[in-house]
Amino acid sequence: NTRTDDTKPNLYALIVGVGAYEQVRKLRGPVGDAQAVARYVEALPDFKTELLLLTDEQASKTAVIDGFQTHLVQAGPAD
Repeated sequence: NTRTDDTKPNLYALIVGVGAYEQVRKLRGPVGDAQAVARYVEALPDFKTELLLLTDEQASKTAVIDGFQTHLVQAGPAD
């Protein structure tokens, strides 16, 4: 691939993994799965990755909505 970072489209991603809940026992997989998806997305060669990863306490309803309203909306027509 001969594209430089300046010519690569941005790939905006919001990845959420929650394994810690108040009413049920802690789940083992969601945070690790979210981190694995984040690593995969970051390794995609044809994009400049703009990644927002929210896990457990970080992944409040407010933070997820904010991720849509402030992070993902940055994507332009070529992204």
